[in-house]
Amino acid sequence: MRLFIFLLIFTGCSSTKKVEVKKEDVQKSNQSLLSDFNIDEKVIEKFNTPPESEVIEEEPSKPEIQKPIKKPLPEKKFITPKQSIKKEEKKDSIYPENFPEKLKKFDVNTENFWKNLNPVYIENETLVLDIGYLGVSTGTIEIKTMPKTKVNNLDVYHYHAEIHTADFYSYLYEVHDFCDSYLDVRTMNPVKFSLIQRQSSQDVDALQLFDQSKMEVVSLYKRVSKEKDTVKKKKREKSIPLRYQDPFSVFQFLRALPLKVGDHYEIPVVNKGDVELIVIDVEGIEDIKSILGTKQSIKITALSKHKSKRVKSAKMFFWYTNDEKRILLKFQADTKIGKVDGTLKEYDS
Repeated sequence: MRLFIFLLIFTGCSSTKKVEVKKEDVQKSNQSLLSDFNIDEKVIEKFNTPPESEVIEEEPSKPEIQKPIKKPLPEKKFITPKQSIKKEEKKDSIYPENFPEKLKKFDVNTENFWKNLNPVYIENETLVLDIGYLGVSTGTIEIKTMPKTKVNNLDVYHYHAEIHTADFYSYLYEVHDFCDSYLDVRTMNPVKFSLIQRQSSQDVDALQLFDQSKMEVVSLYKRVSKEKDTVKKKKREKSIPLRYQDPFSVFQFLRALPLKVGDHYEIPVVNKGDVELIVIDVEGIEDIKSILGTKQSIKITALSKHKSKRVKSAKMFFWYTNDEKRILLKFQADTKIGKVDGTLKEYDS
């Protein structure tokens, strides 16, 4: 799994092709991808989003935690081993048949901290981070909190990100990428994740559709290589745990955690249908200088043991303001060819 994929695409670029990058219609690209894979119309309708964001007036509430429905046991002084087994069977009854045991264990670990979430949803908030590599600015990431909207009839939070290479760097490798996450307001689980990459050497369209009731994800991936003139397509349908995030939503999800010094979290993240754990440790409090002035900030370490061509140990550091807004001030990431860092250059809310 590529941890926070939108933070890492500026490294490892070798192509010298120059392309004209245009702003994509995200919904149109998603629909095209669904058509490529001949997805059933009923599925498409279930994960449909309106053309324009629809504001929901209600105040955000604490997320509802999905729990097994338990019937009270008869009042008895002692519970026999046989009765104990039956109790466990009832607990597992929420899971589909042949559900992976590994994912059940993930649910045990996430239940305690998921119930203490305090979502940070600042509508129309915009953060722009300058991305640097070896002391050189290579581009920017713009992250927006869109108005609340709906996926089908489900109320969702909507987060959007765009990545651009710097003008001079575009002569080496040009990037214009788009990322969208839609999170169920009740559970803080993603219901839809979209990634569109328009780059010098390739075009990528990826979509994950999360069915919380069936505990399944449909993952669609299409990559068009401009250098090799090839098309790679992959569809996967896999099980997902009760509680999870996607590669982009987890970035915002961190803001909802208590984040007390010494806290340790293991968060399941679904990417291309695969479920991997992101290990989060809250290291301490530091004063960080930024465009917002000097702010007391929470330092977080995020670690994935998954290895890829670009990331060694996938270790990253994040600094969020130690206040109710939890604004991301900076980050650092280790890659095989050096460190990538990001610093907040613009903030509006």
